[in-house]
Amino acid sequence: MMFHASKKITPLGPVLRLARGERALSLADASGVLRLSVEKLEALENDTPLDPSLARLQAINYARFLGLDPTALRESLPPFPSLAPRNSQYVSNHSRWEGLPAIHSFLHSLWEALAPMGKIAIYLLLAATLLGAWGMIRQVSRIRSVPWVTTSYTLHDRPN
Repeated sequence: MMFHASKKITPLGPVLRLARGERALSLADASGVLRLSVEKLEALENDTPLDPSLARLQAINYARFLGLDPTALRESLPPFPSLAPRNSQYVSNHSRWEGLPAIHSFLHSLWEALAPMGKIAIYLLLAATLLGAWGMIRQVSRIRSVPWVTTSYTLHDRPN
């Protein structure tokens, strides 16, 4: 069985530049409509985007503006931005603790213990709040009349 070589990916920059030339648009015209700087559009056309986190979105918007189908250019688009840096922990980067292994292990175990305890503390606080509110409502419902508003006699019935 023979494997065929994967098809060559066309760089996006020349495609964008050619499409803009066919529409007879200058970079300034495209910049005004897209609200992207001329420098960012030039960088996209040179395949050197200035901001990697926004490059894919900017390239898709630019391609749509030029009348190109972004799905046909999927392989040529800049890569998706990464949400977290590669080779890093979710909560924090532990490289700053490498010189202090004893402190690191203590803090790590403390962090692991705080997560479930925090949930328990929140549940207990919520339960205490609900029980306290229920107790106050119960006590207030026992009052038949408010003493400083209701009296048993009027001004004329006042004893001498």
